[in-house]
Amino acid sequence: MKKLLIAAIITVVSLSGYCENISKIIARVNNQVITSKDLDDYCKMVQYRFPDDTLNFASDKKKVKDELLQNLIEDRLILDRAKKDDLAIQPDLISAKLQEMISTYPTREEFENSLIERGLTVSLLKEKIKEQFLVRQVVERHVKSDVTVSPQEISRYYTDHTQDIAIPQTYALWIVQSKDKALLDSVAAAIKEKGIENAASEYESVLLRVEAPVEELKEEISSVVKKLKEKTYSIQETGDAAYLVYLDKILPARALSLDEAKEKIREMIWKKKFQTRFREWVNELKEKATIEIYPL
Repeated sequence: MKKLLIAAIITVVSLSGYCENISKIIARVNNQVITSKDLDDYCKMVQYRFPDDTLNFASDKKKVKDELLQNLIEDRLILDRAKKDDLAIQPDLISAKLQEMISTYPTREEFENSLIERGLTVSLLKEKIKEQFLVRQVVERHVKSDVTVSPQEISRYYTDHTQDIAIPQTYALWIVQSKDKALLDSVAAAIKEKGIENAASEYESVLLRVEAPVEELKEEISSVVKKLKEKTYSIQETGDAAYLVYLDKILPARALSLDEAKEKIREMIWKKKFQTRFREWVNELKEKATIEIYPL
């Protein structure tokens, strides 16, 4: 019995030391600590939320983790500000957001498996959703409320950038995509015999109208469009499917009027001013905080 007790004590001590190694304190923000596990969870959440963004841990793991640690510190400061403001999030909002995320998967099981694959849990995800809502609220209060764009700023921007505010040359197209070659031939015959408007009415469920610059079109479509003349069509086979592309007309590039462009200009100016004000505000939080960072 004595040997078993000693063995158990050794095991507990060994596990304790192991846990300290994998979850050590790496930073202090005011009266809060950030552990290596906190940073690992943060990395996993970033990769889960933005799967298309490449975090190149393999080539420069330390640089990526240093940058994410700075982001995590800023998040902690923002959440601390939310706590001081006594902000709260209704559980229903968290549940609704979680359900929205679940609904993007065929089944609940596949959703949960996707979390497991990334080393995440539903409870951690719910906590991060709550934090996102808190960040949104506090930023709304302390940053967004300070950002405004006047009509004079919009007019001045328009005057200074008139040549840059334009609609590029745009192609007005009718497109059918299908594996059924007979369908494409039928649509083509209808266009030839009855005209595009009648064909569009007859095949409205498959014949879609698109207006876009050539750069925004799929390569298999843009390659066809460039060879077409107005009021002509072509059928292009690509892999398992094929396209019928009818070029209705080419709309020339033109400058936008102030009335047409003002909303887009307002959004551009607002976004730039918001980013500037947000960075200023976060720096203000940092200046007032006590931050210590230890080697990773």
